[in-house]
Amino acid sequence: MQPRGDLSLTVSQRKLACVLDPALVLGSAAGLRLALRLTQVLEPWLTRSFWQVVDDSERLLHCLATQDGPTAVRGLVVDAQALTDWVRLREQTPIDAWPLRSVGDSYADTHLRDTDEPDLVDRYEWLLAAMEPPLGDNKALTAPPADWDALALSACLDGSAILCALSDGEEPAAVRALHHMNIEVQKLEPMPEGSLFMIERQLLREALALAGLAPVSAQLPRMAVAHALVPGCWFNAAPDLDGEAVDPWAGAKAWWYPL
Repeated sequence: MQPRGDLSLTVSQRKLACVLDPALVLGSAAGLRLALRLTQVLEPWLTRSFWQVVDDSERLLHCLATQDGPTAVRGLVVDAQALTDWVRLREQTPIDAWPLRSVGDSYADTHLRDTDEPDLVDRYEWLLAAMEPPLGDNKALTAPPADWDALALSACLDGSAILCALSDGEEPAAVRALHHMNIEVQKLEPMPEGSLFMIERQLLREALALAGLAPVSAQLPRMAVAHALVPGCWFNAAPDLDGEAVDPWAGAKAWWYPL
């Protein structure tokens, strides 16, 4: 009788999803390193506005070359080295080997991989369209699209964390965008003792440390986490009984805390 071979069992566990604020990964020379290291411990997602900046890289890099340091582009502060690094990674990486998940303008920039939500892009489009303010609403100028699509992507992913930059004395840009949408945002500071948000913050801190990002984080702005959650019964985009379009953001809830 032949001896039995060793039994090998592999268990694959989905990592905690997080949305990367374009201002965080494009505004610092360490942005690419942060994103790639995070893939070891989390499931990071890139937004459409991120890809729009990368698509316009040739023109933007020419503009940045004439200036000293990062500059504002489409509501984002973009660092020339960060943008160059992302462009190089995109050019050198086959589509099927792209390391991060994302929603983009094209098939090439949309990387859903093994997600079990085939309608995610449709829901994202609906949420994003519902954020656009009425014509003549000047408040929209203070909420750039980079913040909108990070919020829409978070909502599509069941309120997943948005890892964003936190300026001294200011709220994250995504939180300011929520205010302009008249969505109440709860600041979790001080953090409610024993809450799941407290556990999440500790898990994210440990994930950053396990990925070897302690020294890298010193080169980045202070980080914060925001969540945008919409009601669960909004999957049908049809009008309601009165013939009016359903607002998917009605009843939305949001939270944020410094990381």
